[in-house]
Amino acid sequence: MNRYLSLLLSAALAGLTAAQAVTPEEGRQIYMEAKAGKAEAQYRLGLCYLKGDGVKR
Repeated sequence: MNRYLSLLLSAALAGLTAAQAVTPEEGRQIYMEAKAGKAEAQYRLGLCYLKGDGVKR
């Protein structure tokens, strides 16, 4: 039972990490939301800069 739950949890987490690339337009929207103080947008903007998705390098 524990092995099954571990496998299920691993599969779910693997799906969460497989994110799509951010387009420049989406990057601008995320930037504006982050600038407005939205914490989730600030986090996503950091990921965009880390990966180079949707932002200038």
